[in-house]
Amino acid sequence: LVLTTAAGDIVIDLLPDHAPNHVGLIIKTAGDGGFSGTTFHRLVRQGIVQGGDPLTRDPATRPKAGTGGLNLVAREGLTEKHTRGAVSAVVVPGRPDSGGTQFFICIVDQPALDGQHTIWGRVSEGLRVAQRISEGASDEKGVPVEPVTVTAAVVRDTPAEVPLPFATESVEA
Repeated sequence: LVLTTAAGDIVIDLLPDHAPNHVGLIIKTAGDGGFSGTTFHRLVRQGIVQGGDPLTRDPATRPKAGTGGLNLVAREGLTEKHTRGAVSAVVVPGRPDSGGTQFFICIVDQPALDGQHTIWGRVSEGLRVAQRISEGASDEKGVPVEPVTVTAAVVRDTPAEVPLPFATESVEA
């Protein structure tokens, strides 16, 4: 999954073997354009960034940010650890089977969250982008002063082709 933002791209490797239902929902949501126009609506400086709430698209519904896109999928596979770069489902407190399109990205290890949230991806590129987003100005509740918008979200089958910086031909003796 490639999230394009004004701050840069965040590439997330999906974990379908670990969280097939969550990954299916993420692929469908991205394919339907469901992440485009949403914002990172909660920040914990050097901790996490939270996004994926469809209510953040409309400035009139932004005060309800954090309440949309939930209750769509039950938790699954809780063995993954919330280490730096983990991408995890947001759930309603006290309702472990309330995951949906909302997610958070761990900027640092968050071991206190292990076993509570389904991890459905891991950031493979752009973790510094997420880190910079976490450093944005926010209020006492972590609501960003100037939210960063996801302008596009695309699922690609394989990593982008990057030319190798060296020759691959063998040397003949």
